[in-house]
Amino acid sequence: MLEWDGTQWVGRISYSGVDLAPPPGCNQRAIWIGHSNGWTAGGEGFGLKLDRPFVPGHEYSFTFTYAHTGAGPNEPFSPRLYTNNKSEFADTIRVGRLPASMDWATNTIKFVANQNQSTHDYLIVHAYEVSGIVLANCTLSENLKAPFLRSDTTLCIGEEIILQAPANRFYTYINGVQAKQHRL
Repeated sequence: MLEWDGTQWVGRISYSGVDLAPPPGCNQRAIWIGHSNGWTAGGEGFGLKLDRPFVPGHEYSFTFTYAHTGAGPNEPFSPRLYTNNKSEFADTIRVGRLPASMDWATNTIKFVANQNQSTHDYLIVHAYEVSGIVLANCTLSENLKAPFLRSDTTLCIGEEIILQAPANRFYTYINGVQAKQHRL
C-alpha cells in the first residue's frame, strides 16, 4: 500500500519507479502492481475480500481508477480481473480486463456471476505485461469543495451562522482561521 505525501508515494519500493501523482480530488492511497519481467514471475496482483460470495445470475460492477506508472514496459496499463474463493491466483475465474490507459482512467467492469463463482468472495486485480497503480478509491473529496462555506448566503447585522470547518490532515488552522490548504 502506498500513500501520497504531497510530493511522492511513501511506501514505494525504491526500484519500482512509481512517480505519477494521484489526480486532484482522489484518495491518496494506492496499490502498485508490477509486471512479470524482472522480479515476479506471473505478474503481481492483489485480492479484495468481499463481504459475501457472488450469487450466480447476478450482475456485478466494480469501478477502478488506475494508470501506468513504475518500472517496466512503457505501454498502457490494463489490469485483468478475476474471482476466487481465496486470495491466491490459482484456480481463478477471469471476469474481464480494464481498458488500457497510460494516464489516470476510471473505468467499470461488469459481469454476471456463474455457478462456479458461487463460493467466490475475492475479486483479484492482476498485472502481467505492464506495471501500474490502482487507487484505493477515487471520489471527489468533500473537503476540496469547502463544505463549511455556504454559497449565496446573506447575513444581516446581528444574525449568526455556524461554519463547520473540516478537521483532517489537509487543513491547518491558526486562531480559528484556515491557514493552509494542501491540494490532493
